[in-house]
Amino acid sequence: MAFKNCEYLHLALEECNNTGFDTAWSNAIYCCNDAFEKEDLSILRSLSDIIGKSDLLTQQCQMEQLIIQIDNQIAEARRQCEQKQQIYISVGTLAGFMMSVLLI
Repeated sequence: MAFKNCEYLHLALEECNNTGFDTAWSNAIYCCNDAFEKEDLSILRSLSDIIGKSDLLTQQCQMEQLIIQIDNQIAEARRQCEQKQQIYISVGTLAGFMMSVLLI
């Protein structure tokens, strides 16, 4: 099954049969909030305010705005990853150097 690491998608799909999409989606995102940053959750939760609430064209425009926000979050996550990667490489190199000095 696709998205096997995205439990919130399965939760939303199962609950959608009993409730509306907006309730099912919000509950699923709430249950899986440990996998996302606060900003990511806000973007994902806003999807429940879009789907089925207006005409198709308006929903498409709102979804495009969400995609832009998601792209911005991805860019920020990549920037943070690169920054932390440099820190971890520097600390690891320094720790290795210190260990070799201590052993000599």
